Amino acid sequence: MTTIRDALAATRPHVSLKRAWRAAIQFSRKQHREGISRTALSRSSVERFLQRPLPPNEDIEQLKTALRDVLNHSDPGALTHALDVIESWMALDNEPLDPHCPVTLTVSLAGAPIANSEIDRWLGTSQGEIELSALEAARWVHHLHQRPIAGSELTVRAHETGGRALPGVARADRGRILTTGHENWLPHLDEVGRFSATPRSISETHADAFMGCQTVLDPFCGAGADAIAVASVGPMVLASDISATRLELARANAAHFGVRERICFRHCDADTAIADALLEHHNVGLFLDPPWGGPDWNRTEMSPATLFRLVPNLQRVVDRFSVVVIKLPRTFPIQALGSFGGRWEFKLGIDSKMEDPVEQVKTTIAVRRPVG
Repeated sequence: MTTIRDALAATRPHVSLKRAWRAAIQFSRKQHREGISRTALSRSSVERFLQRPLPPNEDIEQLKTALRDVLNHSDPGALTHALDVIESWMALDNEPLDPHCPVTLTVSLAGAPIANSEIDRWLGTSQGEIELSALEAARWVHHLHQRPIAGSELTVRAHETGGRALPGVARADRGRILTTGHENWLPHLDEVGRFSATPRSISETHADAFMGCQTVLDPFCGAGADAIAVASVGPMVLASDISATRLELARANAAHFGVRERICFRHCDADTAIADALLEHHNVGLFLDPPWGGPDWNRTEMSPATLFRLVPNLQRVVDRFSVVVIKLPRTFPIQALGSFGGRWEFKLGIDSKMEDPVEQVKTTIAVRRPVG
């Protein structure tokens, strides 16, 4: 099945479809406010339209031309004509599906080296597919489609809908499912820790990667979430931080979980901790969770240079450890890690305590194992 989105993307000349649809929405709303008889377009109505199969005997070039005109023309008459063409397309066979009708969704993350099994683990899909009611499918599309993950965008598409659109998502249904009674699993935290401490299920995923290591170094341990998770599965942990205050919190948290004797805490910078660990220990794993910059960190400017500014010789460092696990921001372009060589595996950092799928993926996880 060829959707209208696919047909537009395959039609030349190239035009930024995202910008064009945004411009069409803005112009339609402007005309609606001015009293012109026009239905104001919305992101959800456009998304439902793009999910529909391409109608037979319709020239997609007309729609592409109208979008290009909306994007590139400033003449009110040309803009109005272009919007008329767009609205006429959206009016074709536009009766939505019954909200309870079953719909199959396909979910994929093209362009990022994350296995499809990770999407299945997150969303409960089977090989990227799931059957939902039409209303719930529309909600998934509204919240998840084009969500940035690992330097790519998630794609959520409905198929076999008989050419009919998904139902609209009412404003009351657009909110995310609230997770009630969700408290951080660490009892001792400061303001930074409440924002940055790794959720327990993600810490346990990090820890599983170090099975077989005798010792694991955590040179940015903070309040100790990941050091505690690793110590709980066997290895000794060398945990350090430049903040003496946060080390005290980490010690208190380790004592609370009964692993204080399996963690060696040290007040020092990352370079010193890395050099000493390699000098004094064998079969050492490395866990990296460098500070991202706090609650106001800039997702659009995150790069290897900014993220690893406190570990400037990252490639040389990584090559000297038996297993390396890096906790990355959800939107970090993980393809950039390919420049360090080796065999990187990637997982989604899923907070199992969160109920809404949109809220569950907090991070991505990079794992580098020895070659051979």
